Amino acid sequence: MANDSEPRAETPVAALAHPGASFLTDINHVTLPDGRTLQTYTAGKGDDVIVLESGMGTGGAYWGLVVDELVAHPVRVVAYDRAGYGGSSPATDARRVEDLANDLLALVATLDARRILLVGHSWGGPILRVAASKLDQSRLVGLLLVDPSDELCPFYFTRKMTFLLWLGTYLYIVYYYLGMLPKMARGMLDPLPEPYMSAALAGCTKAAARASSMEVANIGSKLRSCETADLSGVRVTLISAGGGEMGQEMRDALTAAHKQRVERVKGRFVHAEKSPHNVNVHEPALVASEAMMLLGQDWRAD
Repeated sequence: MANDSEPRAETPVAALAHPGASFLTDINHVTLPDGRTLQTYTAGKGDDVIVLESGMGTGGAYWGLVVDELVAHPVRVVAYDRAGYGGSSPATDARRVEDLANDLLALVATLDARRILLVGHSWGGPILRVAASKLDQSRLVGLLLVDPSDELCPFYFTRKMTFLLWLGTYLYIVYYYLGMLPKMARGMLDPLPEPYMSAALAGCTKAAARASSMEVANIGSKLRSCETADLSGVRVTLISAGGGEMGQEMRDALTAAHKQRVERVKGRFVHAEKSPHNVNVHEPALVASEAMMLLGQDWRAD
């Protein structure tokens, strides 16, 4: 019989509220062919691996709520910090989409997995499309694109947006030196809870500001370079947000582009009507359920 007077081990509050929080401590580093390293975060167990690709300006920690949902299933989840973010080495090249995709492919090559599903948010969408066009199709289950950037959206190529994106190549560094980067990130990631918010804000470094500047530079031509990515035979689900901070005109244009993309790849379109751009923060259960649908069902859109 247990002695009630003996002290009992207590489960940390974060572990109770967020079962995926262990991925913030299960950290490894993958060495790339050029000697740089990428920091990875891992949670869960299983032969199938879900790889999470972040949007611009953020590292892997902001996927925490989605990881909370996914660890209830027999899968491994791997998020990572792109070059310059978090604990990953900075890059010195121009950060073309192909460069970013090659880093992802090098990471995927190290994974001991039966099947791999790629999930990408925002700027991570184009990176996944290019990577998937080069990946061994025998292991790739499919792509889950979460409110992705897409060259089919004409708004990216308007004079106003071109100027704003050009300005962004300088503002990331300016905001860092003014100490404004954490505040901006917090506003963008709200309502991401602890411990994920603090982990994400810890990545607001000078190296991260430089990485964001490099990624946003010439983004129009970078997006257009994705047009040749061949997704023939790749299963694709695309979650499109319903509203948010970008303004209704751009939101409508991006949603129309998302529908075009799904039609081209004969994929599945999901409308997250209640979510702004960060669907992975506002509706993590939706993202997780669509990921598991791709892993568990062999479907094709009519």
